[in-house]
Amino acid sequence: MKRAWAVGLLPLVLSCGSYDPHDHVVAPSVTTFSVAPRNALADGSGLVMLTCVVPATATDKAVTFNALGATFAGTTANSVKVAADPSGVATAYLRAPRVSGTVRVWSVTSVTTVVDSVIFDRAYPTRLALEPDKFVVTGSTGETSITVSLGRIVGMPSDGLVLSAAARDTLGASQGQLGALLPSTSTEAGATAKVRWSVAGSPYRGRVTIVVSSPSDGTGGVLVDSVRIVVSQ
Repeated sequence: MKRAWAVGLLPLVLSCGSYDPHDHVVAPSVTTFSVAPRNALADGSGLVMLTCVVPATATDKAVTFNALGATFAGTTANSVKVAADPSGVATAYLRAPRVSGTVRVWSVTSVTTVVDSVIFDRAYPTRLALEPDKFVVTGSTGETSITVSLGRIVGMPSDGLVLSAAARDTLGASQGQLGALLPSTSTEAGATAKVRWSVAGSPYRGRVTIVVSSPSDGTGGVLVDSVRIVVSQ
């Protein structure tokens, strides 16, 4: 009996074929829509998976995924149409925006519309660097423009970071005048801002240290960098 049972099992094993992760999915009687992860960083690069399972009774298996405030991977569009697989599963990937907040997402099928949301938390910078256009300025009207570069190990910092700056002489006293930090602009490498410092009629001559700081987390952490400017006669 043992020999006959083993021979009878062989055709069953050979007929199993390759594994399909969606083989176990049974299309429900209603449309289901899921988001993973539900919380992500607004770093401009992370992906959130949106999954819609279409009912078995639906005659049209196409799913249109939509987002308000973000775009989908591989496109610059906030809407993509995806054909569900034989199990009724359709998937799309939402690219994280650079602005923190809640993004409304929804799926549309021939049966119904299902709405959900993704919360994108602020992505703080992990590095900060200063680069002045002049290291030496002359006289009471001299000035320099400093580029502030912000970056992260993965992705980019969120827009809207509030930076602060100070300019002090060798004794720690404030010197000159700092112009407003200009709004940050997106680049492929990260985010940049500009700050202008001018002598503004001060009689001081010598070294001035300009310090710029940025929040590095949501609990009071700070990134700091500085650059030294010389005010000559």
